[in-house]
Amino acid sequence: MAATTGVKNEPESGRVFVSYSRRDTGFADRLRSALQRRAFDSLLDTEDIAPGEEWQPRLGQLISEADTVVFIISPDSLRSAVCRWEVEESIRQMKRIIPVVHRRPQDEDVPTALAQLNYVFMDDESAFERQVDVLVTALEADLAWLREQTRIGALAADWERNGRQSSDLLRGAALEQAERWRDTRPATAPDLPGVQREFITMGRRRAAGWLRNMVIGSSMITVLAIGLTLFALQQRSTAIERQKEAEQRLELVMKAYGVVVYDAVQGIRQQVTIPIKVQQALLERVRVNIDQLSDELPQNISIQRLRGTLYGLAADTMFADNKLTQATDVYTKSIEYFQKVLDLSNTRKEALPDLALSLSRRAVALQRAGKQEAARDDQRRRLPAARHPASGLRIRPARRDGARHR
Repeated sequence: MAATTGVKNEPESGRVFVSYSRRDTGFADRLRSALQRRAFDSLLDTEDIAPGEEWQPRLGQLISEADTVVFIISPDSLRSAVCRWEVEESIRQMKRIIPVVHRRPQDEDVPTALAQLNYVFMDDESAFERQVDVLVTALEADLAWLREQTRIGALAADWERNGRQSSDLLRGAALEQAERWRDTRPATAPDLPGVQREFITMGRRRAAGWLRNMVIGSSMITVLAIGLTLFALQQRSTAIERQKEAEQRLELVMKAYGVVVYDAVQGIRQQVTIPIKVQQALLERVRVNIDQLSDELPQNISIQRLRGTLYGLAADTMFADNKLTQATDVYTKSIEYFQKVLDLSNTRKEALPDLALSLSRRAVALQRAGKQEAARDDQRRRLPAARHPASGLRIRPARRDGARHR
């Protein structure tokens, strides 16, 4: 049988898979029309299955997309191998099944899986519309929870088909929403299939693992920052005759440190399971130490460049947190530090790409805050820095009132 669906892509009241014998096609079509008038999307089999046709995967997919399976009971449907398979597949997927009695069979012919459920009797043609209302009342029970089960079930099925890749797992707010849904299952709703439970559980384990790594990484970076601060201050107090050697060692260490800190912070920030507040706290701890180093060694190019980078990363988190004024101010600090690197550098090339990036991001923050003219000013100043690394362009901070510089 080829399957056809109702006309609605996004049903207002839910999606129903109707299982029936082809001898009951007239009743099934009438029931589908009645459900569609009540804003239910009905998935219905309408044609014979060709010999050798792969019908099971297709019907299994339709059942997975439904919130509820309506099984039309008649002597013919109970004898149908296809209908029996649809019931078994619905049970395997732990879908809610509502049996609808169209033509009464012998009680002993009804399988136990259906016999233990509450029937909706629709064998009186004169009372059809009233009986449909009774069915709709049953369909609407726990509907919000069931629709979420359908959605999460589709995600879990994709995860399973893709070999359980960690990239397919839920994270952040979506994971928290799924856990709330799982923990608030109504007593009358079907249990969760094992794959759905594992899908949510593995998502939480992955998030916990990233959080542990983040805490360890945060501690390591902070210890490293403090250690380097002490090292730098010690080098600064070195005797004058050894000052040049000490500065050279410091320069090498700071360059290596800059790469380590930048890569670590970037890696942590790319994990959306880590709350934005935690990212901000991590960056703040490192910035405090870099600020101290920068104040003690204002002529060190590597320290100033790392300072500008960290301020830019901190501004990114503020922008993501919709704190546009704070983000703009911190982007401005980042721009000032990169400009200082240009002033200290003989080649005037080293920080131009960084400067162009901070200008571009400040322009976006200004635009979001409604300061269009200041944003355009930043974009104009960014272009020479991005296109001509050797230029001696000097960047002035954007005016807070949004006015153009003259």
